[in-house]
Amino acid sequence: MSIDDGEMSGKPWVIAMLQERFVSQIAAMAAR
Repeated sequence: MSIDDGEMSGKPWVIAMLQERFVSQIAAMAAR
């Protein structure tokens, strides 16, 4: 597994995880 391969496969997963946390935070704030 090359560094480029790790970047390509790793970034979408990290972005999806951050988006999920961000969305849940927004939802929690909106619910208050």
